[in-house]
Amino acid sequence: MIFMGKRLPAINPDTEPVFATTSDSTYLDTSPLSGLYYYFIVAQDIHNNKSPVAVAASSGMTLNLTMFIEGFYNAGSNAQVSDSVTVELRNTTSPFAAADFSRVIVSSSGTAVFKFSAAANGNYNLALKHRNSIETWGNTAIALSRTTPANFNFGSSVSQAFGSNIKQIDGSPVRFGIYSGDVNQDQTVDACDINLIENDAVNSVFGYVLTDINGDDAADASDISLVENNAGNSVSAVTP
Repeated sequence: MIFMGKRLPAINPDTEPVFATTSDSTYLDTSPLSGLYYYFIVAQDIHNNKSPVAVAASSGMTLNLTMFIEGFYNAGSNAQVSDSVTVELRNTTSPFAAADFSRVIVSSSGTAVFKFSAAANGNYNLALKHRNSIETWGNTAIALSRTTPANFNFGSSVSQAFGSNIKQIDGSPVRFGIYSGDVNQDQTVDACDINLIENDAVNSVFGYVLTDINGDDAADASDISLVENNAGNSVSAVTP
């Protein structure tokens, strides 16, 4: 495509929107430089709103994931507070560099659908992250492609997590959840995290805050108790 006399890089069909037309649009500049014509095609804005000529996003890889968050899960209702989580696709060889990531809101039933458009088809390790929980990796690499959705369930067994670094949070149905309490995201639950929660609890901090470990929009004694248990058990991330 030519833009103001300069050739732009070719569109990558794996990562760019698909256009209904290859014709340029024409815009007449009414500024003091009036008389100059600019030719352009707008794909989408920063909010992912597509132009009328960008009729569809190119296909990406789909991961259907089931996962639970220890502090946000209620064994009485068999449901959890919905919150955003991130999955990173990590290469399978050291240093296990990130190839792509996707962030979505996991449902109260623990399900979420992640889309990846940057990474190529292949085998990847899954690194699961949540704002105040321990980073947790899948037990094995899984195959992802643009033709067949992949499925993975962190909640079905302790062996689903790398190093079995996951906690049983319900007996009926049997479910496992990622450890909560890593407020400062240093990959361990310890006194530093407890101090952060205690400070917010004393100051009656409410809302969507990192120190709210059980998802009730408040930092209080119930959050402290949960984190103290995990700190006492030296809970930390286990990664390849």
